[in-house]
Amino acid sequence: MMSFRFIPLSLFITAAAWFAAGCGSDGKPEIQKVEPATVSAAGGHVVVIDGKNFDADAQVLLGVWPAEVRSATGSRLEIVTPTGVAGTYDVTVRTTKGADIRKNALSMTPVVLRYDPAPGAIPASPSGPLMALAGLDANLDGAPDVAALTTDGAFRLALNQGQGRFTWTETLDASAVLDGRFSALVSGDFDADGAAEILLCGKPGTADSRLDFASDGSFVTTALDLRSSFSTCYDLIPLPPDADGKTSLLTWRSRPDVPSLRQLMVLRNTGSAFQLDEAVGEAADVTRPVTADVEGAIGSFSSSTEQSAGGKASGRLEYDFTVVRTTLRVSFPLPELTWIPQSVRFEFYGDASGHTLSLALVDASGERFSHSGAALTTASWGTLEATQVSGWLPSGGDGNGVFDLPATALELTLTPIESGPATGALFVDNLIVTGPVAGRYGVTDFERPITPIWASDEVTSTVWTLIDGLEPADAAFTTAKTGENALLHLVLGAGETGDWSEAGQIPLPVGRIRRLVPLDVDFDGDLDLVAVGSGQDQCLIHDGRGSFFNDTIACLPISRGDGRDAVTADANLDGLADLFVTAADGLCRLFEADGAGGFIDVTPVFGLDCENMTALVLLDADGNGLVDALFLDGSGLPVLFMGSEE
Repeated sequence: MMSFRFIPLSLFITAAAWFAAGCGSDGKPEIQKVEPATVSAAGGHVVVIDGKNFDADAQVLLGVWPAEVRSATGSRLEIVTPTGVAGTYDVTVRTTKGADIRKNALSMTPVVLRYDPAPGAIPASPSGPLMALAGLDANLDGAPDVAALTTDGAFRLALNQGQGRFTWTETLDASAVLDGRFSALVSGDFDADGAAEILLCGKPGTADSRLDFASDGSFVTTALDLRSSFSTCYDLIPLPPDADGKTSLLTWRSRPDVPSLRQLMVLRNTGSAFQLDEAVGEAADVTRPVTADVEGAIGSFSSSTEQSAGGKASGRLEYDFTVVRTTLRVSFPLPELTWIPQSVRFEFYGDASGHTLSLALVDASGERFSHSGAALTTASWGTLEATQVSGWLPSGGDGNGVFDLPATALELTLTPIESGPATGALFVDNLIVTGPVAGRYGVTDFERPITPIWASDEVTSTVWTLIDGLEPADAAFTTAKTGENALLHLVLGAGETGDWSEAGQIPLPVGRIRRLVPLDVDFDGDLDLVAVGSGQDQCLIHDGRGSFFNDTIACLPISRGDGRDAVTADANLDGLADLFVTAADGLCRLFEADGAGGFIDVTPVFGLDCENMTALVLLDADGNGLVDALFLDGSGLPVLFMGSEE
């Protein structure tokens, strides 16, 4: 996560445009004195401006920031300073008669900051311990709220009631999300409409989901219909917004049948939907056996690029009923789903043969539940969505007519008619099984990305960065192998084709990296990387030519804890990104940027007295313009520290 300051972007207007009207008129304001001449950047300080020709409607700028005018007479203005950044600023007074600027009249100094715990500010979730946090303004009231996942993957929302006091709001959770189970969440305004959104990685059996919030904190839940065989999601990392303000995301995914092999993809935001970059990929090698109910009928099934309902490939079923006309079956194994399938959907391209294309689900006992299907009357793409599985025709297995969990296979069936052709071929695409509420499993879409970046070892952290200094964004990720040191992988970005390229690997002298943080440590315009994990945190400096060198000794304080999370923010408002770090077996740490390409450990000075924390989100909980820190402790309880000025 990149650094941030609590300064509305709408305030960044030019002074010239702001007071242009009326300049040079008789009776224009004149500033004679500004006192005090120095305040902290924290905001909330009273400053007096003496002069003449002021009026009750006078407006004041401190640099580019408007200041609140608390009282006004013809010769004196009392203002309250906004939260800013350390530096020296011009003071501008504007009235209907014109404007006056006092150059370098007010200095703002870095904040002398202190952190204090706020017991009870955010209570324990009634749904149990938490494992992940995200900040957002869910109800658009200007106060940050908190979204969270419990340790069993349930989504929960805590609304800010004011002054940093939070209440868990179970009643606003949509039923689909209450029943879903998720492994990761990320918040943002992904469609640039001004309202908060959350994307959730679904655990196996739960679809990835999107929550769109309304002004009362309620939300609409949409299951992401990715039509992908890479249906298991592990992480979501927002990329920089595009020219239209839309945000796409990096995501690690795997196929349920090969969970140990994870693939890096882009979840592309089209404005109306999210699509995985594999939709522009090549045909995957999908071949399935074809069996006949009566010996003599012949069939074959494999991926093909002849037809596709989306992307580059589909599955081709070729049949030969010359010897005998009987049902052919193509079987796709299913993982151990914890829910009874409610429907199956897929696209098909018929051959106008009149034969019947259908499907069946096989339960744990081997009992087959068959759908009536549809006749292939045209040579064009169509969709078959079969619902109400309990009403399908049962046969075989234990014969009890009850669907016994788990489902073991999905079968496509082709049943010939006497008047239809003896040979031919048809195509199917995007096979998806859905369950109750958010349950969803993508069987296959017969495609894979053009140049996959995959990892068979555990991926412990991923971020976007700019390795070559060019768009699109690149990626860096770390892997861990038992008994070996961590490995940093660099890959150059995927453009519209989804085509990634490897840029190198860097061994790191630590066992496991939990968080990579991209920031410009040495102020040269290139994004460097700070890696936080088990042992000494690492500082990798970008050389401006696409390579990194390890400068940890000069860059970072000594640290030996089991680092779990790290987030940047300008804590003391000096204009530099500071670094908050959590550790599961040690103290929380606050590293202050020293302005010379390194960090100083100021944890004792700022009073950030916490330990054994596993997750972290930064927000201005009480609205005072300073960064507050919300942690999760080792037992999954939220712990809030409020930032204030000494």
